[in-house]
Amino acid sequence: MTMRPDIQALFEAATAIAEPVVVPVPKVPPLPTDPREAFEQVYAKLLALRAEESALYAKDSPDQQAFEAEVMEAARAKSPKVKKLDLAKAVSIVGEAAVADLKAKYAAPLEARYNQLRDQRKTLEEELGTLADNAPIRVVEGAWKCAHSAYSGAYRSAGPRYDRGSAELRAEEFRDVAGVPAEVRESKASFEVWIAVESDLDVQIARRKAAFTIREWVRRCWSKGLQPRVFQAFLPHDYEAKHGLDYFGGETKSSIDQKDQ
Repeated sequence: MTMRPDIQALFEAATAIAEPVVVPVPKVPPLPTDPREAFEQVYAKLLALRAEESALYAKDSPDQQAFEAEVMEAARAKSPKVKKLDLAKAVSIVGEAAVADLKAKYAAPLEARYNQLRDQRKTLEEELGTLADNAPIRVVEGAWKCAHSAYSGAYRSAGPRYDRGSAELRAEEFRDVAGVPAEVRESKASFEVWIAVESDLDVQIARRKAAFTIREWVRRCWSKGLQPRVFQAFLPHDYEAKHGLDYFGGETKSSIDQKDQ
């Protein structure tokens, strides 16, 4: 039996397989081949993420303003005769439960975006750590920039020498690992480590280069007469014995013998 041409056309249209919709994926430009330029580009992305993260909960953010406007509107609807109305009074009129419900409406998307930014920031930090390994640092004698600062009372219970010792260890990381001149400066409220580099970009690269291995860090702590567990409370009690270290900044005989073999 032959179908009428008009019915045949409708049947073919209804049973036709639709062409898949191709959503174009935005192309991400490749990073520069120069390690320093690549580091600078990724660091700029990190700064942009940090700025957006800070703006999420700012008092003048669009979400905060919209939330406050809703609270004020709800208060006027509930007490239209009140002439002088500020946010605190509006909250008392609307009630804490109703305000909490309004806040929840804005909090959920904000929290979702914050978590997204946090994950992106973690990825960028890992990428910067990798790029820093090959990115050159421009040392400029006399051009001192602050690369590390620590509150001078951070280890008050252990004594002031631990505050200075922490800064000295960080300075040694900058000097001996990152390869830049470094010095410790003391102010009224903190101990700071200053390094002689060209720009703030160099500070960021140096911060990510400058890190002792745990074993070397523990050894240097003891060489200064500092108990490393004051800084790292979860360091295993038998770490030194297992890694061939004594408690004076040296190595045990068994560790030296193993190196000689």
